[in-house]
Amino acid sequence: MRSKLLVRLARLLAGVAIGLVALPGTAQAATSGWTGTSDVHWMIDANALTLISGYTGNNTLVVNAFNNNRTNVMGTPTAGLVPSALTTKTYENYAAFQSALPNLAAGTWVVYDLESWSMSDPDNTYPATYMTEFVNLAHQNSINVILAPALDLVKTMSCDNTADKGYQNYLTNCQIPTLVANASPDAYEIQSQYFEACTAPGMTGCATTYLSFVQAAASQAQSIDTSLPALAGLSTNPGGVVSTGATLDTDAQATQNVVEGYWLNVPEQSTYCPSCVVGGAPNVAVDFLHDLGYQG
Repeated sequence: MRSKLLVRLARLLAGVAIGLVALPGTAQAATSGWTGTSDVHWMIDANALTLISGYTGNNTLVVNAFNNNRTNVMGTPTAGLVPSALTTKTYENYAAFQSALPNLAAGTWVVYDLESWSMSDPDNTYPATYMTEFVNLAHQNSINVILAPALDLVKTMSCDNTADKGYQNYLTNCQIPTLVANASPDAYEIQSQYFEACTAPGMTGCATTYLSFVQAAASQAQSIDTSLPALAGLSTNPGGVVSTGATLDTDAQATQNVVEGYWLNVPEQSTYCPSCVVGGAPNVAVDFLHDLGYQG
């Protein structure tokens, strides 16, 4: 996989070497904790680690796959499970991040998960403004940001055209990847899991393919910021429809030269995902990781 993370980190270090100093109140890029190797980068929730380990009956698989500093773990994993992973906090709205800021240490990673739901209100009405302010505030405090705007974010925006498909509004009418790149985050997570079953052109019920959507979103963002790392979303049950490990593997193989890595979701039925299946279908994640060659 291409490693824009290494390029970004190198630029940061070069800035330090020549004595660049950020002026008070200006945005300042935080130092990346990622190694920038050719290996896949992961985002995964701590509960997903628990579900995967529960399914396999041991911690071997999650340790082999995620116990490294190329992995962002959201939430609090079991003590000692993946100590090398990057502890990462998730925020659905700007105000919550502001409130939590005094308790966040420099070097911390955070995800701004902006979606068309009540948890993001009123952020979702003005995503460009809130994403930029979120990143600026984070960088002023040496905190790293992954922006992860959802596909449905366009529903609350004036640029949304109801006659067009959701992905067209996201990419063309509202140009969400452009808004992300202009905010200058440390990484961009493309919530592409909604298209993961669309592995080939012309499939029934597919307006576009997973590859096409991911490729277009990453390309648009990186046309503005060539060093911006992009990750893509994969889920064991997007919208409550249980997937397969083979499907996730097909999507990963198709996009391995487009993105740095993946947000592997194992969502359980909850307030955040009322349509998701009970138990999260961790068997799909296990099959996927085995297909990628991880042992356990």
